[in-house]
Amino acid sequence: MNSSNRRVRAFFFLGLIISLIVATALLFRYLDNFRRIEALTLEDAQRQADAAAAEIDRIFGGIADIALDLAADLSDGTLFYATIGQRVRADLLSRADIDGISVTFTPYSYDPEQQLYQEYYYRQPNGRISSLIGASYDYSQPPTAAPDSPQTGWFHLPLAQGSVWLEPFFATGAQKILIEFGTPFTRVNQPDVAAGVVSIDYSLQGMRELVASLQLGATGYGFVLSQSGLFLSNP
Repeated sequence: MNSSNRRVRAFFFLGLIISLIVATALLFRYLDNFRRIEALTLEDAQRQADAAAAEIDRIFGGIADIALDLAADLSDGTLFYATIGQRVRADLLSRADIDGISVTFTPYSYDPEQQLYQEYYYRQPNGRISSLIGASYDYSQPPTAAPDSPQTGWFHLPLAQGSVWLEPFFATGAQKILIEFGTPFTRVNQPDVAAGVVSIDYSLQGMRELVASLQLGATGYGFVLSQSGLFLSNP
C-alpha cells in the first residue's frame, strides 16, 4: 500500500473517530438536556402537587377550626345553648363549601328532662339554610355493623377519641354520603364531663369540585384518599 493510500485511510479513520466523538458529545448533551428537562418537569409537578395539597389542607383545616371554636365556646359558656342556631347559621354563611353543621348533646345534657337533643343546620341545593331540631333517631346507641342499625359512629368516635375526621359514611339523618369532622365539647364548669359533639359535614360532591378546581397542569390530575385508602375523589 502506497503512502497516499495510507494517508487517505488514516484521514478516513481520523474523520470517523472525530465523527464518533462529536456524535457521542451530542448524545451526552442531548441526554443531559433531557435529564434537565425531566428534572424541571418533575420539580414543577412536585410544586403543583405541594400547592394542591396545601390548598386542600387550608380548606379542611379551616373547617376543623370552625368546629373547634364552636366546641370551645360551648364548653366555656361563651356560646349559650339558646343561641346555637344563630351562631351556626353565621358559620354556614361564612363558608359556602360546608354542607351542614350539627350540635348533638349526650343524653340529658341539654335539658335534664330531655334525653336526646340535636340541632342540625344544612344547606339545601338552592343554597337556602334549613334546620332539623330534635333527634330524628337514637344516636346514643353504640355503632354496630348490622345493616339495619343507625349509623352512630359520627357521634361516638369523637367522644371516645377526640377530634377526628371520619371515614365517608351514609348519614342516617341527612340521607347522603358525607365526609365529617367531629369534636367533643364538655359541660360548662365541668371540663371532665362530655356534653356532646360538634360535627361539620363536607359532601363528596364538594370534594370532587374542590379537586377539579386545583391547578394541576395540562396533563395532571388529582385524587384524594381517606386514611383507610378509600378513594374520595378521582378522575
